[in-house]
Amino acid sequence: MELEKILSVHEMLDFLWGLTENKRLHILTFWWLWWSNRNKLREGELPVATEEIARRARCCVLEYQQIFGLPLARKNTDKWCPPCDDMIKINMDGSFLPGETHAGWGVVARTAEGDIICAQAGRQENVQDAFAAEVHAMAHAVSLAAEMGMIRVVFETDSQLLSEALDLWRVDSSAYSAVIEDIKLQLKLWFSKHVISFCRRSANNVAHELANMGCACEPNHSVLWESDVPANVAACAMGDLSK
Repeated sequence: MELEKILSVHEMLDFLWGLTENKRLHILTFWWLWWSNRNKLREGELPVATEEIARRARCCVLEYQQIFGLPLARKNTDKWCPPCDDMIKINMDGSFLPGETHAGWGVVARTAEGDIICAQAGRQENVQDAFAAEVHAMAHAVSLAAEMGMIRVVFETDSQLLSEALDLWRVDSSAYSAVIEDIKLQLKLWFSKHVISFCRRSANNVAHELANMGCACEPNHSVLWESDVPANVAACAMGDLSK
């Protein structure tokens, strides 16, 4: 409503530069996506839903901030950190290539000593973007933890958008809201304590390696390892523990 009252380009620029960087990025990104959607509609293409434009805007801003923003606080370490309070840490990751309609996913459960309890990699069909790949990876992580009888778990992802979407006090409005709300329900049902944690990609190497392996699996199939994991995965896990 404030922006609608501004009639001059110079006034608009002054107003935008007076906002916080976070708000300014969201406004400019949303405008660009809105303009792109209008052009697609003009050329006869189907329009993108309002909720999807909003989700893409948030996703683009988060990605920009992660690449060009100030470094995260030291608590978000560049290496894998062990869980506390006798909990199990499960890292997950999704691997998606633009233009493809499938994604790989990887999940690994580890003790406070860094030992691998189990790991799983698979391929998910009908995936449209990177965020969907992360959502499916999280769904498989929850299923694996429940099947293994784990009840005190830290779920760690390198997708900040996913960690925010899984906030129990927020209602997700993305195209994947049904899956996300089901994950939240499973978290309440199966675990006496759970934590959703965000980390840098460099602290998620084992899950990332598994997700890449998942791309080579048969469609909608997965491979499960218990402690005896492939050599490249074991090497990534050892690298996390080296000083």
